[in-house]
This record gives sequence, structure tokens and C-alpha cells, in this order.
Amino acid sequence: LGDVYKRQPHILAIDRLNQLKSEQLWQSGAFKAYHIQISDIIREYIENRFQIPVKESTTDEIKHLLKRARMQKQMRAEIIESLRISDLVKFAKATPLPEENEHCMDIAFQLIEQTQIVESLTEDTDTDE
Repeated sequence: LGDVYKRQPHILAIDRLNQLKSEQLWQSGAFKAYHIQISDIIREYIENRFQIPVKESTTDEIKHLLKRARMQKQMRAEIIESLRISDLVKFAKATPLPEENEHCMDIAFQLIEQTQIVESLTEDTDTDE
């Protein structure tokens, strides 16, 4: 049943973020691995949640594509900022500040918190008399 049942995008993303957080990669100097994973989690969540193909897109392309997603303008800007930090770490071998590493994680959690689809449980509670 596990393979048949597709986990909701927000549950999958939160599980992956918590796993990444527990690995403490950036704290041990593995900035690139940390930012590759954060970027992947954000991109996968956006694809699964909004059906916008962003996994293979550049950050600039994602900036344009995100206009189709129903989310606050400020959140879109934060996501792009987070992806740009990750790009600098991945491609320019930049060393991010601790605050930047934490900010990228915070933005990923905020994205999910603000955009997740929460299924209503009214069916179950109505029949419970």
C-alpha cells in the first residue's frame, strides 16, 4: 500500500527538510550538499504542489514560472532569494553565512506552511454521533 498511496507534497517535503536539518550538513562544512538538497526539496514541492515543471529549470526560469503559483509575492521573492543563495554555493563555490543557511531552511518551511493543501476532515466528524 505504501507505493500505491502517494504522500501529500507538504508531508513529503517536511519529512525531507527535517531529515536534512538533522544531518547538520552545513554545520560540518558540507555547504554544497546542504544547498543541493534544499534546492531539490523546494523544486520538488513546487512541482508536486503547483504542477509547475521547475526541477530542471534555472532560478530565473523559476522566477517567471512561479507567477502561475497561488502564493504571496513576498513568498515568491523569498524562494528566489533562497534558490540564488543555493546557486552561488553550488556553482560559484561561495561559502554562505550561517544566517543564510538557516534562512534557506526557514524559507522552505514557510513555503510549505503557507501553500500546503490541508484536506478537510468534516466527513469523519459528521458521522461520529
